Amino acid sequence: MNICILTDNSWDNVPILIRRLKKLSPDCKIHTIYSPKLKNINRASKDCCVQLLRHSAKTVSDAVCNILSFCDICFLFHNFIEYNTPTSIASELCKEYSIPCLLFTEYTKDYYFNDSVCSISLSKTLKTLDKRETKAVIFNNELLNDTTKVRVLPSMEESKEILRVSYEKNKKTREITTLYDKDVHRKEKLSNKMEKAAKHLEYTTNRANFYKQKPH
Repeated sequence: MNICILTDNSWDNVPILIRRLKKLSPDCKIHTIYSPKLKNINRASKDCCVQLLRHSAKTVSDAVCNILSFCDICFLFHNFIEYNTPTSIASELCKEYSIPCLLFTEYTKDYYFNDSVCSISLSKTLKTLDKRETKAVIFNNELLNDTTKVRVLPSMEESKEILRVSYEKNKKTREITTLYDKDVHRKEKLSNKMEKAAKHLEYTTNRANFYKQKPH
């Protein structure tokens, strides 16, 4: 079974993530996007021995839609205080496309199942859900696609092109940049050398005087 998992940008409650993911069977695969809290999802998936697949696309909207198009269930860790973020948008898309959505908050030990508070154990609820047929999910929101809020990795081809352009741009101008004043550095180096020599001379003199004064 494929499960989409998204968290609020401010979500840092790893214990809740772990407690919920422990209910998943080992053959489940969880899918998420690259986001500020990916490390928390990654940590929880490792603790629960569940396979985690990370997805990126040209925009955040595309990444979320791609996952929701084939996932059987959506797990949202959402406190209803963030809007125009992947969690809030995914919640609306689940309603629109009839995708089973389980929403977990920090305000209650229960959870929301398709917008209704559910007191049935998560394990029992999961057993009632079947696999979905793949269906395209479409959504576009420029504010959601603001990459200053959610980080989306470029594709491999885009990464190669970015590196190529950067290399060509700087190929003729690359040089070693001196980050300090050479004259000041030279004086400091000479001063340190002289100080070291003076200390060594003092040590040698004291050592010689010690042996001279030592009774035979």
